[in-house]
Amino acid sequence: MATVQTQQGPVEGFEGEGVTQYRGIPYAAPPCQPGNRFEGPRAPQERAGTYRAFKFGPDVPQIDPDMAPGEESQFPGEDANCLALNIWTPQPRPDAKLPVLVYIHGGSYLFGSGSRPLYRGHLLAAKGLVVVTINYRTGFEGFGHIPGQCDNRGLLDQIVALQWVQANIAGFGGDPANVTAGGQSAGAGSILCLLCMPGTQGLFHRAILHSPPALVLHSSAALKVTKTLAARLRVEPTLAGFISVPPQALAMASMALAASATADPDTWGPLAFTSTPLAPIPDGQVLPHAPLLPFPEAAASIDILLGYCKDEYVAFIGTLPGLHLDPEVFTSAIGFPQALARMQQLHPGMEPKAIFGELGSDWLFRIPTIQIAARHAALRCSASASNAGKQGVSRQQTHCFEFAAANPDRPGQPVFHTADLPYTFGSLDAMHQAIRLAPERSPPVEQLSERMQHAWVSFCQCGDPKWGCSGWEPSYPVQRLWSVPDQQGQHQNPPLDSQHQVWVDFIPGPLELPNVNV
Repeated sequence: MATVQTQQGPVEGFEGEGVTQYRGIPYAAPPCQPGNRFEGPRAPQERAGTYRAFKFGPDVPQIDPDMAPGEESQFPGEDANCLALNIWTPQPRPDAKLPVLVYIHGGSYLFGSGSRPLYRGHLLAAKGLVVVTINYRTGFEGFGHIPGQCDNRGLLDQIVALQWVQANIAGFGGDPANVTAGGQSAGAGSILCLLCMPGTQGLFHRAILHSPPALVLHSSAALKVTKTLAARLRVEPTLAGFISVPPQALAMASMALAASATADPDTWGPLAFTSTPLAPIPDGQVLPHAPLLPFPEAAASIDILLGYCKDEYVAFIGTLPGLHLDPEVFTSAIGFPQALARMQQLHPGMEPKAIFGELGSDWLFRIPTIQIAARHAALRCSASASNAGKQGVSRQQTHCFEFAAANPDRPGQPVFHTADLPYTFGSLDAMHQAIRLAPERSPPVEQLSERMQHAWVSFCQCGDPKWGCSGWEPSYPVQRLWSVPDQQGQHQNPPLDSQHQVWVDFIPGPLELPNVNV
């Protein structure tokens, strides 16, 4: 057994799947204990004995619609420590100094866990990374607004987890000076927020963003969610009111509110099309401002690899009950009714449901991803110009991709939200929403996964995925990678430039985040 000394005491792991694993290590105090609930994370207590990190810790209280058959949502007791992390390492030695990937799961800011089979890190670890996955508070526990309490508690959990990594990862073979923060969907959106938050510089040096949603909830919308949820629970919209509600009841009510909001765009506006009533809140303190407004200068010092799936919104069309599929209702709710006519001109004869999917994919994922890449590229180019001639100044990189092949054996199959994750982690057999249309294992499927894993490992090592593509222009920084039948990832511009222009034409000035105000 491999034992590592941490600041809280020794941790014992085990050998499994070709690497050494440590599961369920607490990085903060239990968040549902009296005095801790709806507060910022608190430091974990020191342990007298060795912590046996042999099994995953409990999930945060949640209702997870992505759970596989046979899995159940967990409702840990108030003393259960659900703020835990998991580590996979090929060499648990302080002198190994391997690159580190800290992965932040998605789940609409409502649910999810770092212990899901989808995120198992043993295959990436076997290729030379120390992989860390984390739990953080989701739902109202982590992102609900309570007047007088700190907002963005889930983001604060992530910061504390990254601080734990900085303090302890060397003992597990990781290099604290070479940490990549990776995330998908809400996890990627969280990383965008972390770049804007005070005290996060130096916690990570690169970022991988899978399908980053451009979504924050401003104070008026956050307060409306709070009051609506309190009314449903028959409590006052105060700290005392929400403390009186058990975590499991609050999680169930939050999911019910998400479902009802989806069916009521007249009341909830654009929030009805996001799958969640909860998101980070630019409160001027924990999160000073929305990401990209302005794009944080600190981002110029890190490398970024980001991308989206070709048919992102297909996943939402198939899973959100009561979702209005009328593109006219959608464009009116998000404040861009003119975009519909332009999109119809671009795609004559396309069915309304398909146009709705294109609009939703653009609005929530594709256009924000392109905009993030363009702004990061411009920022780093500006920084490079100002540092020209200076010694010891490295040039950071921006890499952007479109994941266009959910199943190499079935060209034309939709490439929906989360379709890239099984290939990234090699979790092709995981029972998860991401692969409900899961490909059977075949040489093309496994080769695609291997290429992605090697590219991501390379990026974590040196900031370059080395995917063999030529450079790209910041004005249109998208590489269509791993598309079928192109097995080599040749540089192409996907047919999105006209659609991109649709959004630019109807938004004054630079394309900004579709912040949700209701």
